[in-house]
Amino acid sequence: MSGDYSDRELRSIKATVDGWYRAFAESPAFACLNQTQQGDAGAITEFFARYTYEYLGLSPDEWEPRAATECCVGILPRKVSADSDFFAMLAPVLSAFFQFLGDQALHRQGHALAKTVSALHRRIVAANKLLAASVAPTVQLSFVVLRHS
Repeated sequence: MSGDYSDRELRSIKATVDGWYRAFAESPAFACLNQTQQGDAGAITEFFARYTYEYLGLSPDEWEPRAATECCVGILPRKVSADSDFFAMLAPVLSAFFQFLGDQALHRQGHALAKTVSALHRRIVAANKLLAASVAPTVQLSFVVLRHS
């Protein structure tokens, strides 16, 4: 976690991203997402905003492609407990969100972020599967030990 972390700054970040999200949810870009993606889009954008701040120390105006890569491939799969379907939605949802931010001139790197995240789809899914595979034997072993106790 960043040494510059503050709850006040996190609240400010959440307020900014929530405002962007509300506008996004009314846009044609949001309408292009499928119903499941739309249902999880708020959580996805919030997770991205929270973890880029908590672990990379970045506010939304500092988001850039390298940070998006680190967050989506390195941080989110370790910090968010969700099924593989959720991680398969990360790239399409964030790409649409960032494209919207760029189109509306709400974020100067919106288009670059959208392109980067879109290209990360397979890496995000693979990172989640790799982590799940490394955790599953431990969980399974714990279950067997508890079951036979």
